[in-house]
Amino acid sequence: MDMLQHAIRYLQYGFSIIPLRPNEKKPLLSSWTTYQQRQPTEEEVRGWWEKWPNANIAIVTGRTSGLAVLDLDGQEALEFVKVQGGLPPTPCVKTGKGWHVYLAHPGGCVANAVALGGVKGLDLRGDGGYVVAPPS
Repeated sequence: MDMLQHAIRYLQYGFSIIPLRPNEKKPLLSSWTTYQQRQPTEEEVRGWWEKWPNANIAIVTGRTSGLAVLDLDGQEALEFVKVQGGLPPTPCVKTGKGWHVYLAHPGGCVANAVALGGVKGLDLRGDGGYVVAPPS
């Protein structure tokens, strides 16, 4: 399955997505704020991957995708989660430095946070954020 097919599949799951620079975490779009409010159309997605066939995929977090994502990077973040009783059964993705834990967006405003609760490597991506999606 090529990147376009993965991007279309994420779109079919109801996620707002954007293209990222190949092998990077930076958006290829000059502005992606529109996609914090709405999902791109399949036509837009196809156009992006025609223009940038090697682009990585990002899932826009927040209300538009119905997601908040905990980013657990490093042992300190993993230990903190264990001490707190772990996490509910939910989709998780192994990343280069740890895990992305996908949670349903609870409504309201979910702010992005770095070092959540003062814990190094425990970040939250909510409204106005995005995460790099597999297989990027």
